[in-house]
Amino acid sequence: MIESELKSDHLLAFISKDYCLYIGTEQAPEREKITDLLNSSEKRPALLATSSESEILFGTQNQGGKVIYSGPTKAEFLSRIRILENTNYHWEIFKYAKNKLEILSENHGLLIQSSINKTEKNKISVRWEQDNRQCRGVFNFGNFLGSGSIGISKTEGLTFEVISKKLDYEQEYLALIKDLSDKALSLLLDFDTPTSSQLTVDQTRKPKDVFESYLLFKTALPINELNAALAQIKARPHSILVSEERWMPSSLASGLHAMNDPISRIRWARSTSSGKPVAVEVLDRKRQDTNNTAPNQFVRFALEKFSRICLEISGNSEKYGKTNSTEALQIHKFIESELRCTLLKSVSRLGRIPYENQVLQKREGYKQLLRTYILTNSALAVRDLQDNGVLSPTAENRAVPDLYEYWLFFFLAQALEELNGAKKIERNYVKELNHEGVVSIKLEHSNSPRLTLQLAIGGETHDLGLYYNRTFESGEGQTSYSMKLRPDYTIETFVGYGSSYNERRRNAFKNGTISYLHFDAKFRIQKVEISKTDPDNDEQDELSAKPSDIYKMHTYNEAIRGTAASVILFPGNTNKEGELNESYRKYFELIPGVGALAIKPGDEKSRKTALISTQKFISEALGCMPNTPSNFSDFKKWEVNAKKSK
Repeated sequence: MIESELKSDHLLAFISKDYCLYIGTEQAPEREKITDLLNSSEKRPALLATSSESEILFGTQNQGGKVIYSGPTKAEFLSRIRILENTNYHWEIFKYAKNKLEILSENHGLLIQSSINKTEKNKISVRWEQDNRQCRGVFNFGNFLGSGSIGISKTEGLTFEVISKKLDYEQEYLALIKDLSDKALSLLLDFDTPTSSQLTVDQTRKPKDVFESYLLFKTALPINELNAALAQIKARPHSILVSEERWMPSSLASGLHAMNDPISRIRWARSTSSGKPVAVEVLDRKRQDTNNTAPNQFVRFALEKFSRICLEISGNSEKYGKTNSTEALQIHKFIESELRCTLLKSVSRLGRIPYENQVLQKREGYKQLLRTYILTNSALAVRDLQDNGVLSPTAENRAVPDLYEYWLFFFLAQALEELNGAKKIERNYVKELNHEGVVSIKLEHSNSPRLTLQLAIGGETHDLGLYYNRTFESGEGQTSYSMKLRPDYTIETFVGYGSSYNERRRNAFKNGTISYLHFDAKFRIQKVEISKTDPDNDEQDELSAKPSDIYKMHTYNEAIRGTAASVILFPGNTNKEGELNESYRKYFELIPGVGALAIKPGDEKSRKTALISTQKFISEALGCMPNTPSNFSDFKKWEVNAKKSK
């Protein structure tokens, strides 16, 4: 079985015993030549792409081909079939009979199902066309990345991954998704969130194949992390204090419990010698710790499920591959040995999964197993992570520019929260329970800060606020000199007096001491060379910043009162720690009037480098704010005095 990477112009997949699906950058061959598609020598295993065991047929290898088979991959839970974003593809379904392909008649009766119908079809560049007469058409996923599908039913179709040229799909895009999913689950299940999550059963969700569940389990909780989680559980198992009451001979009982109610808790009899009443039996209470609790019962339940999945994979090496079967057997044996430990042997069967349990949601070891169970169980959905499901860890298809915006918000929030000395952190993007009792996370376009905190700078306590798509308008009491402007992110800082953030902000606004740093996310560009950007050059690289991108940064600087700097954030290669990719100073200080910073998802090292760069820039900028001896401060005083003199 050949699994090497392959690029071609088309593929032919057997989506059922009677039908085949063609996808290519050009329309399928004419009636007389369509059967030639079956004669291809380029074949690859379907794995998760179809439910059929037949191999997928490809056209001649072509390095410029836009229909891709990925080959061996670390992200084994994904389909090996890859197509590109913002690219038109032709599709057609053929009848397959007697080793021949036939074009379907007009009354074929098939109902075509495609994940592109679930996306926002009115979005720019998203395209879905269907000619029912011959069961064919054209599709384009636009900026949406992730898992897509086309078929004739939920189980009879082709699953593929829509990928981008700008991000390494298996590392950077999946890191972006993982970061957002982890953040969403963390906010709902963890740490300082004031509410608990509610999980619901989604009856419409497509059941996961056992192989998909296995790969998701292995990816979410590798065996070394599973071992660590179980070690934490065994080192600090959840327990509760239970009371057991029983009648005991009076000579053996302590009597403390009985003396609180001697009439009902003591059985009396008359002494044969004296005739006086004596205590014969006493109701005694014994208190003891027990590990037979709902969290421990869930651990046993989850491990048994994972073990069954691994056992099924290990027993079918022909279908799932020798490597997967061998590894699954190893995990199965490990789990079975853990299930024989005293803690898990002593607990009873789980009657109901207590998703609301705080131990499962928050305690180390337990929370890892709960999250893994959620991700591997397709019937569960964490509701309302975002109205359109964009932050859901199981959403099938996502608009990547929007995802990059969300990811950068959490990235900037982390950069601010981890500044040395940050205190009184308030996350205003975590909502309370709604009327249905479901918690939600929303990043709304708002003129209220999504995150606030305090930071000591130069001996004074500064308030900081992070906004998402704040609108700056012109007019009395507003902060734009002219037109309405809305940067993607704004950090405001000020020194004020009052008991609340809003009160201190109002007082600082009256005194004209609020300052701003603006950031715009530009996912479509990969490099920014401000000094080389030529407004008269119509042949600029499509992946480079356009003059309009730079103009907007200058507009923020000049039009929004109190702006110290405006920075483009884009998914290019990260620079050395602490350096912006490009910086052009508006003042004599180190902060730039216009700058660009490359921040892209990836491994932990890349994220740390970008985080250090962002924190260093923010720290240097905050050090030049009003009430400090700086050129920017002098300009601010002139700006405020000029406004007052009008």
